[in-house]
Amino acid sequence: MKKHLISLLVFLLFMIGHIETGAWGQTDPARIALAKKEGEVIWYSNLAVDRGDAIARGFMKAHPYVKVKYFRANAPQLANRVMTEAQAGKSQMDVLLISFFFLDQIIEAGILEPYCSSERAAFPPEFKDKDCLWTLINANTHVIAYNTQLVNRNEAPKNYSDLLNPRWREKMVIDDEGYRWFTYTIDKMGETKGLTFMKRLAAQKLNFRHGDTLISQLLAAGEFSVCIVCYGYRVELMKSKGAPVDWNVDEPVTVSGSTVSLARRAPHRNAAQLLIDYILSKEGQTVLASFFTVPARKDVPPLAPRLIQGLKLHPIRVELSKKLSSRRDQFFQIFKH
Repeated sequence: MKKHLISLLVFLLFMIGHIETGAWGQTDPARIALAKKEGEVIWYSNLAVDRGDAIARGFMKAHPYVKVKYFRANAPQLANRVMTEAQAGKSQMDVLLISFFFLDQIIEAGILEPYCSSERAAFPPEFKDKDCLWTLINANTHVIAYNTQLVNRNEAPKNYSDLLNPRWREKMVIDDEGYRWFTYTIDKMGETKGLTFMKRLAAQKLNFRHGDTLISQLLAAGEFSVCIVCYGYRVELMKSKGAPVDWNVDEPVTVSGSTVSLARRAPHRNAAQLLIDYILSKEGQTVLASFFTVPARKDVPPLAPRLIQGLKLHPIRVELSKKLSSRRDQFFQIFKH
């Protein structure tokens, strides 16, 4: 009898371990049974609507017994909502998918819980943390884009130093809230070199517009010759539709993206783990790749391999978010717009 109880205890501990770590992932019968009882999952995300909808549809096809309730906002708005709900003790979310830049404050607030999905094994070490709090789902390479009708390919800026050429004066565009780019570029270059570069760039009389999508569209329309920093996947998507745009990179190439995490005290914990597993799975990453997004998963190639293959990468450090406030002030002081 005693041996039987010990064997039963070992088995139960084994089962709990698998439920907690995600070793069985989306095929774990115990988790699936619990997710069926939960019936829904609340997903907070800053993914573009088309991508978020596609992921939700794919997940609900794989798990028709779980309904995805999807709240979408841009990253600053989403971070504010998450922090406000947590401070009020009224957190509703199960899964958080948010830009890398807003992750650190959320981690420090104790809002996330470790979840070691078995799917994480397919992700490079630089795209996940060792504590299983987050995994990067997409690798957004930051590129220097240009209009091919206004700029010859052999004359296009090849790196950030080329942007200082007088020929580009008043012909370049950047986001009017480009302080995040400002922050990670100084981190990449180093403080002294980075600030010197920014001051020289400001003397080029840049044009400012709001939002990467609008800037990319204006670039394609010929309003500007060069976009100082655009998302590579967006430029490639526009190229695939015939837009006169192309790009170069300043290596090592800055890589940002969004991370997926499990919420602490998630109301629908098992359904949440299934959703995270799906987003990180080969199927989920292939869904993202269909939008020209660069998947962070190693075994899912992007539609435009040039976006990441063979490039030296410089992933953004999560802790850089602590410098955002002071860097924001510096950005507006230097660029004066």
